Amino acid sequence: MGDCGSQFVGFVLAVMALRLNAINPVETPLAAWLILFAPFLYDVLYTLVRRLSRRENIFQAHRSHLYQRLLVAGWSHRQVLALNAVLYLGCFALAFAYALPWRGHSEAAVTATSLLCVLILTGLLGGYTLLVWMVERASRRAMAD
Repeated sequence: MGDCGSQFVGFVLAVMALRLNAINPVETPLAAWLILFAPFLYDVLYTLVRRLSRRENIFQAHRSHLYQRLLVAGWSHRQVLALNAVLYLGCFALAFAYALPWRGHSEAAVTATSLLCVLILTGLLGGYTLLVWMVERASRRAMAD
């Protein structure tokens, strides 16, 4: 699809999320959409901050997104796709759980569920990043031997 195609799809999805939230914020909370898109948003922000901290030109082509780093470290496209599919499905399940109709439940139950969703999301994204670091480290060790 390339950068232009993926940017267009991202724009359409963002507009759709904002529009659906504006129509019915109870059934399509913005936080659920953010959870759903979290892997993409996290990867972009993580990569941007990492490149800025290394004083790299952020407008230059690169291969430093998390999924690209797995490929560079020796993972196959199939392995990377499978891992990302699990991550995306996990975020879908969390977004769905977050957006469940909580009418009739106490505010404490809703708050606890929301907090649990955010904690699990943080664990998923942190675990993904940690896995990338470990794979890169193992790859560097294997090349050194």
